[in-house]
Amino acid sequence: MHLHHEREARRFALDVNGKHLVEDVALNDLIAEGTSWGLPTPRAQKTVEQTVHDLSIALDRINPALYPGVTDEAWARVRDRVVQATEVRVLPTTSATTVTDRSAPRTTGRRKPDGRFGPRPPK
Repeated sequence: MHLHHEREARRFALDVNGKHLVEDVALNDLIAEGTSWGLPTPRAQKTVEQTVHDLSIALDRINPALYPGVTDEAWARVRDRVVQATEVRVLPTTSATTVTDRSAPRTTGRRKPDGRFGPRPPK
């Protein structure tokens, strides 16, 4: 949220997958960071994708007028980054740079009533 400030150093306090600059961090970096903490790659991937999805929905539902201290530029910056993140689908790979079009069909899991995918139920 602070990227809209001109004085902002654009630097995280802690690195994400070895990266310190906000604009250098991609979805695959978040997944790699999660796996470095011990999460299995599929779970890290699902967590990142679900978080971006949920954030997109939350931003659509929020009323910026209720937050007078947050500028239009700040809202636009966050929305732009979320839109960029929702336009790609992360591939399970060891490369931290591979992404593909989000419109590719998902072939695993079961669609939930809200349209999301989830794990298959146990047999």
